Order: sequence, then C-alpha cells, then structure tokens
Amino acid sequence: MPGLVLPWKSEYSALLSPEQRLESANGFLRDEQKRRRMIEAICEAFGTRLGLQRDSVRNQAEHIDVLWNSFLSRHSDDASAALQDLWTQLLRTQAKWREQVWVPLTSEAPHTDLGDQCTDDQALQEICLFLLLWGELGNLRFCPEVHCFLFSAARSFCLPLDQSPRDRPAEGSFLRGIVRPMFTTILEETFNPGAPPKFKFGNAPAPGTAANYDDWNELFWDAKRLSQSLRLKDGGLLMDSCTSSSDVWSMLHDVDWVRTLRGQKSHYELHSFLPV
Repeated sequence: MPGLVLPWKSEYSALLSPEQRLESANGFLRDEQKRRRMIEAICEAFGTRLGLQRDSVRNQAEHIDVLWNSFLSRHSDDASAALQDLWTQLLRTQAKWREQVWVPLTSEAPHTDLGDQCTDDQALQEICLFLLLWGELGNLRFCPEVHCFLFSAARSFCLPLDQSPRDRPAEGSFLRGIVRPMFTTILEETFNPGAPPKFKFGNAPAPGTAANYDDWNELFWDAKRLSQSLRLKDGGLLMDSCTSSSDVWSMLHDVDWVRTLRGQKSHYELHSFLPV
C-alpha cells in the first residue's frame, strides 16, 4: 500500500505538522477533519495556479470529500484503497485519451497505466485537478474530450505541486479566457448571440452541416487533426509554439477558438421523413 506523501512547499506544508506527516496513510486519512483540510489545501493550490473561481474551488473540495467518504464505505474504511478506486473510476477515460492523443500530440512520456497503482498523493492531486476543471466547464462538459485535453495541459503545467508557481493568474481567468471563448464559439454554431440567445433556424432542426458536440469530441480525439487545428491569434499553430507539454496551458489564452473550432464538421446527421 503506497503511503501518502504530501509534496507541498512551505506555503502549503504549514497546514500540517511534522508529526502529522509521519503518520501512516490510513491513520492520518481516517480522520475526517484532517482529510478535508488536505483536500482543501490541494484545491486551493490548483485554484491559485490556474486562475479558478474561489467559490467553485470550495464547492469541488466538498464534492471530493463526499466522494472519498462514499468510496470508504466500499473498502472497510481503508482510505488508500478507497482513494485508488476513486482515481481509477474517475480518470479511466482520461487515461486512455492521454495515451492515444496527448502523448503523440506533445511527445510527453507515457503516464501511469490504469493497471498500475499510482501513489496516493498523485491520485489525490489528479482527482482534485480533474474535478476542479470539471466544475468550471458548464456546458463544455458535453465535450469530455475537451475536458481531457484541458486536464492534461493543466497537469503538465502545475504538477508536481512542490515546484514554485510560474505566476498567479487572476481569479476567474480560466473561465473568462478559455471556457467562455470556447463555449461562445460552440453556441454561435446554431444560435445568434443575445439575452437569451436565439436559435438560428427557427422551428426547423439544425441542418446536417452545423457542427455539434460530436464533431468537437471527434476533433479532440484525433491528435493529428488537433495539432493542425489549434491556431493562435497570430495565425500560428499552438503546438509549434510549445517547446514542451508544460507550455500548452500557459498559451491557451492566446488560442483563436473561432478559427480552431469552426469548420470541424465530421459527424453528419441527416433529417428525413423516409423512416416514418
């Protein structure tokens, strides 16, 4: 059973005493208050590094705590086994996506296979990061491959947590600079902007040429197409401007999402009275 190693620098390690750090993983994690403080510290660290909203971070910290407690009931209060099970179930699709798309896209070394057991600190950090991003995505949750892409970029950017932050983006900058431009482009495929937005095609269904979530999911499942589609505002390719996978996240604010997401129709749906 892997022990829990907390890789935090002084700004995070102050939350725990040296004596607490020396306790065994289950001995420490069975204490609900200590476990909750640890989750909150990790979520706060990610929130600060990635420009997430404070209220969203607090909500997801509570969400993760509840999920972990739920899995504890399946594993006879074995905190490590519960954490590993939660990690496996939550990140199963992401792990497959990473090996098939992120690794060839960025040439990053392969990650822990789902058949292997990662360390508890790695599992907890990845669970927190995955759900923190999910909490801010809104309707982009219908594009799980986009979530996988953002998670992999964020993971390469800020893990391990013991490294010094490159910068401290403004609170809410992830929502304003990445999520909202992406969703606006997707919305405008079939709606005219406004309050509320109006469907472009009246009472008729969207035409078969209009892109939908299936098309963007297919785009983010194809490393070759994605490498040629991610365009920056200056017209260059995102991946050509990145020297390593850790550069991708910091450059997402410079992506031209209209140019990246438009014209990506690949999943055609034709409406007809013939089956009636």
